Amino acid sequence: PSDGLSDGGGAVVDWAFSIQARLGGAHEGFAQAAYDLNTFAFYAIYSAFRNPPGLGGADRIYSRLTDGADRGTWFDIPAANGDIVGIPWWDTDLLTGERVLFAGTSAGWIYQWIDPGPGAGAVAPAWSRRVDEDPGAGSTLIDEITSPLISDGTKLYFGGRIGGAFKVYGIRIAD
Repeated sequence: PSDGLSDGGGAVVDWAFSIQARLGGAHEGFAQAAYDLNTFAFYAIYSAFRNPPGLGGADRIYSRLTDGADRGTWFDIPAANGDIVGIPWWDTDLLTGERVLFAGTSAGWIYQWIDPGPGAGAVAPAWSRRVDEDPGAGSTLIDEITSPLISDGTKLYFGGRIGGAFKVYGIRIAD
């Protein structure tokens, strides 16, 4: 259904179709149907692409509507900071109501964006940083994020590598 609600009281499945054919580049993971965790209203489909045409090697997360139409909002990762790894993680800040999006890269960077809604164009990150194995000890930056991000609402978790050692990492995103 176009309104994201069940017509018969059952489950709803949102299908995102033809996104790669329309946008180009190498699709990373699968499209993510995002909904507001306060209101449960659908608001976007996020779809990540490595190296879409015309971006000089940068990666882009496109924001689409359920019918695949352009939402007019997108999120870029510069080529110098690696390729996006896995699907982006979307969430709703339950205190502020802001819709947030996170992504990790093959060069050890994590990005957070605040989704301002349709028609915003290119959205600058709220923050981005190269992940440090143990910031309090002033230790080594990780070489690469090797898995998609996942969150419990206060931390982001992901697989990563320093040299030949693979570990699971967690960084605090909220108190």
